[in-house]
Amino acid sequence: MCGIIGVVSPGGPPVEPDLFARMCDTLAHRGPDDRGTCLFSSDRGPGAALGHTRLAILDLSPNGRQPMANEEGSIHLTCNGEIYNHAELRTQTEGRGHGYCSRTDVETILHLYEDFGIDAPERLNGMFAFGVWDGRRRELLLARDRAGIKPLYYTFSGGRLAFASELKALLPLPWVSREIDPEALDLYLSLLYVPAPWSIFRDIRKLPAGHRLLWRDGEVRVEPYGEVRTSNFELRTSKSVEAEAAEALTAHLDRSVRMQLQGDVPAGALLSGGLDSSLIVALMARHVGRPIPTFSLGFKGAGYYDERPHARRVAKLFGTEHVEEEMDARISDLLPALARTFDEPFGDASAVPTYLIARTAGRRVKVILSGTGSDELFGGYRRHAAGPAIRALRRLPAPALRAASALLSLLPASRTSAFGERALLARRLMDAAREENGRAYLRLVTSVDGALKKRIWRTGAEGLLDRLFEDRTAGSHTFLDRALAFDRAVYLPDDLLVKEDRMSMAVSVEGRVPFLDNDLMDFAAALPASLQVRGRTTKVLLKRAAAGLLPDDVIHRPKHGFGVPISEWLRGDLAGMGRDLLLGPSARRRSLLNADAVSDLWERHAQRRADFGPALWGLIMLELWHREYAA
Repeated sequence: MCGIIGVVSPGGPPVEPDLFARMCDTLAHRGPDDRGTCLFSSDRGPGAALGHTRLAILDLSPNGRQPMANEEGSIHLTCNGEIYNHAELRTQTEGRGHGYCSRTDVETILHLYEDFGIDAPERLNGMFAFGVWDGRRRELLLARDRAGIKPLYYTFSGGRLAFASELKALLPLPWVSREIDPEALDLYLSLLYVPAPWSIFRDIRKLPAGHRLLWRDGEVRVEPYGEVRTSNFELRTSKSVEAEAAEALTAHLDRSVRMQLQGDVPAGALLSGGLDSSLIVALMARHVGRPIPTFSLGFKGAGYYDERPHARRVAKLFGTEHVEEEMDARISDLLPALARTFDEPFGDASAVPTYLIARTAGRRVKVILSGTGSDELFGGYRRHAAGPAIRALRRLPAPALRAASALLSLLPASRTSAFGERALLARRLMDAAREENGRAYLRLVTSVDGALKKRIWRTGAEGLLDRLFEDRTAGSHTFLDRALAFDRAVYLPDDLLVKEDRMSMAVSVEGRVPFLDNDLMDFAAALPASLQVRGRTTKVLLKRAAAGLLPDDVIHRPKHGFGVPISEWLRGDLAGMGRDLLLGPSARRRSLLNADAVSDLWERHAQRRADFGPALWGLIMLELWHREYAA
């Protein structure tokens, strides 16, 4: 894993060397092992600068240094990521006459580009974001992996283009404004993250997952290159569809885990004791001839959120070298650093334990595997099974619906117990039942509903979130299809994978996600709905596939997620800091949000008259980000 950066200009030197060096400095945490830069300039033609900070994983020698050139020195590459099918691609490219100077996986990209040009990304199976400068054609190709595992930001103005792994690396450029994009802010206030292609700054954009960008002669073209290939799952034997699909799923996942164990440094796994992470550990144990380092985290004094006993049991089953950490640090001490790390406002509170467990793992290994992506591929959230309940609620007469809603409002809904979370879900289902058929799922994944958002921010972009949902779920018709389409296209790349990338790279650790293998994503997209969700049972097929690998109580343990007790934090450790941030003179002078409405939310939450934990957390992270980057 690494940090990449580059600038191209239609004429003359693209960037001052000292400025480019400062831009590279901002990515040092992504690659502490080495750094390289290349500058190509001409008074009469386009110029380019490429930079790279290296976290050495495969071929630790200087031969793996980037930017990396082809045999002739006419094409240069800077890449962040891992190409898991590089051995197969290397055999093919060597057969076409290409020579290699390293054992790295990314050198294959150079030779694929020589053979296939801008179509090279379609042949890659891995996680990546890269830039290729073609000195012959004087053009730049950028590409990002299909799932959006690795980030890529860019800015384009006056024919000049700059790109980087993280937004902060582009801010030193004098032609990049820090003006906030109101559409991005509107989406953040709904989702608590900023989806691609937006970024929080008007002048900067994210390259969407599975897209490429071609810069030539001061013009830019952005287009998709590798959409998920879907087709109906077909039987190949006399077995039942479910039995055969389960075998195929196990084979796909086993192959993915095996490929993602490649490297010249030790690898471990994040282990919660849930189905996804336990499956990854079970399959790792097949291919690693020594005890696997596994890592889990618990919260002191918060038993509902503490999954360490479950992780401990799985670790014992597979003989791992298990490391536990108990979170007892003051959360307020971590928040400014988290806001600084994300570059954009990011309101997913599970970033806190993700950072802490990555930091713990980083003391032992350079690579960690996780179960991220399983829920989005195989229908793993309770909300994925909400379609029948929503349809049943819609059949109720309006008076009965209002009475049920009033009754639910009296229940002690909170995020500190299983019962409280069920009550919150029931309230959300009631709200979703009032939405149009196609947008019911959107109500379940919106952290701040439209009415509340209008109270705290009155200049929002009307209907923007609805349009995003319609665009990302186009072609999907059932509740489950639209749910999975939105989660795969938006929630996964713009929340979960952002969190995993930034928190692991903040401590110079490479996070790998075997469920997001290209072939596995194609396989999942072809499954019938009955193999994903059946009644209230989620992950139907994945649970069947796990039957020969894990005990029943691990497979069928209710899903918990990487939850954090944010609602209680905001009434305890974070109460003073949160109040000062949201209601203090700095926020009031800025007038970005309606201070009276925010104050009302705070007081109602503090007095336990409501649970606004996620919304208040998101507003706190917005304020901290604003002080760091936009003040």
